[in-house]
Amino acid sequence: MLTLWLQALRFYNCNNLQLNGFTSLNRPSKHIGLQSCSNVSVSHLHIRVPKTSPNTDGILISGSSQINIFHSIIGTGDAIKSGSSHINIILVACGPGHGISVGSLGIGGGNHIVEEVHVRNCSFIGTTNGARIKTRKVISILITSVRYFVLLSPNLSSYNNVHPNF
Repeated sequence: MLTLWLQALRFYNCNNLQLNGFTSLNRPSKHIGLQSCSNVSVSHLHIRVPKTSPNTDGILISGSSQINIFHSIIGTGDAIKSGSSHINIILVACGPGHGISVGSLGIGGGNHIVEEVHVRNCSFIGTTNGARIKTRKVISILITSVRYFVLLSPNLSSYNNVHPNF
């Protein structure tokens, strides 16, 4: 199934990628897409959308591994999709938006795997969820070693959610 991503930057099948100091404002859908990438370092980003922007992803990670995102302001949500592993998100300020989401697992059936996601020292301001895992009812979903450490959020609708049906 071909997915059309409307985003400012899309990286497909890139290895040893470094993205530093990028600014993206008011995109209608996704800002940065990492699909089938490995060994990626993303830092010092500034991503902003209006508070009323619906379900906008700052960084969408799909089928990628060894992704490090740090020292950034992501004024919307981030999504980690199936096939992704060894994702580190450190010192990132999120919001508004949905927060950091391991999500949409189970769409289209089949096997869905996400492994080794570590979120550390991040803040969530004006987000609806903070950190969440979102799945559909399917036969096979494997989520292992998703860890959240020192998350700060003064105004959050729900915190550390696991959504079994969306």
